[in-house]
Amino acid sequence: MPIRHDIVGNVLRVAIEGAPTAEELAAGFARAFADPAFVKGSRLLLDTRGAAPTRPADSIRGLVARLAARGDRLDAKVALVVAEPAQFGLGRMTASLAEPHGIHLGLFRDPDEALAWLCSDA
Repeated sequence: MPIRHDIVGNVLRVAIEGAPTAEELAAGFARAFADPAFVKGSRLLLDTRGAAPTRPADSIRGLVARLAARGDRLDAKVALVVAEPAQFGLGRMTASLAEPHGIHLGLFRDPDEALAWLCSDA
């Protein structure tokens, strides 16, 4: 399964593997939101370390559109965990596209640092 999730307190952790289609991404987020442990207003930790290192620009725009349509399901604070330099560059692009939607996206290489940032009030 290319999209896995778990929930720790008010943090929804979503891991992306490979190069999921837009439909697989949508289904993965739908499963996460339907999880009985999901708390409305949770913060998102999106772990892309296992994802394909490059993504088409349309895929990034689709992800930003999903985040922008989050309504009150997700907090505006999102942590993106990357492994490869190409992923970091795509993460910066994602952050710049997300900002006009009121989404504050932090980029990290370490998931523990990302979680600590999400749990902070900064």
